[in-house]
Amino acid sequence: MPGCSLLSQTSGRSSPFFQLCCLLHSTGPIRFCMLLVMYLGVQAFESSVATPLVQKKMINMPPALVFGSQLVIGAFGGLLGLTLTIPIMAMLMVLVKMV
Repeated sequence: MPGCSLLSQTSGRSSPFFQLCCLLHSTGPIRFCMLLVMYLGVQAFESSVATPLVQKKMINMPPALVFGSQLVIGAFGGLLGLTLTIPIMAMLMVLVKMV
């Protein structure tokens, strides 16, 4: 278990998930599969529903624009493009409102 804890410190956002996987792996495959399904469900809800709604409220960007821009910029820019999608779209929206 100490090795799992050390390795998970460098894995960033997924470190709690990694630690739980190491812990639950010893309890059995059923509990491990339940954790995996729950974690993926929460992540899907957060990235598909919660984050766009918060962004809409905070920077007044419609969720459809968030999804569409992530698809387009992510396809052309890869991981870096996907990471920078929201800041790029926020800058473009400010430019359009200024003109």
